[in-house]
Amino acid sequence: MHDRLAHALVAATLGLTLPIAVTAPAVATPTAQATVRAPEAAVPLMNLTNLSLAITQAGNNWTLKVTTTETFTQSELNQQFRFADAASIFERDTGEPFGGADDELLMHFEFGFVPTRTQQSITWTFPTTSNVLDTEDGSERIYGRVKLRNVTTGGAAIFARTPISTIDP
Repeated sequence: MHDRLAHALVAATLGLTLPIAVTAPAVATPTAQATVRAPEAAVPLMNLTNLSLAITQAGNNWTLKVTTTETFTQSELNQQFRFADAASIFERDTGEPFGGADDELLMHFEFGFVPTRTQQSITWTFPTTSNVLDTEDGSERIYGRVKLRNVTTGGAAIFARTPISTIDP
């Protein structure tokens, strides 16, 4: 009996929401059971949608723009949560003969902003040169990645990325 009760208390503490049967104390009938259910926590649902990558070239100069819509719940606005977001430009290497991890070429980072609307469109602009973008022979496969994190609650970051664009720097 003590083991089941201990398991139910651990499950409730960890936030498990599946019902767990626990045998009642000896004062009740031997077949009496209680169901313990952990309280359901309200989790803010920030989100990243509508990601795009726009690329323009003028000689050896390039401009890459990563755009996304950041969405926040009304409770995230009302609680004045602070967020951090970042955008990066990557060159896709996975699966290449000398591959491995994708190359992060450029990055922008903003820490500690408080959203003022439930949806806001964000654009990061990356001015760069052909030398930065040209990482290997032939064409380059480029994409943008956005990261958003609630730094007040310390929750896990969410990531989203644009489709891959092929360029010849």
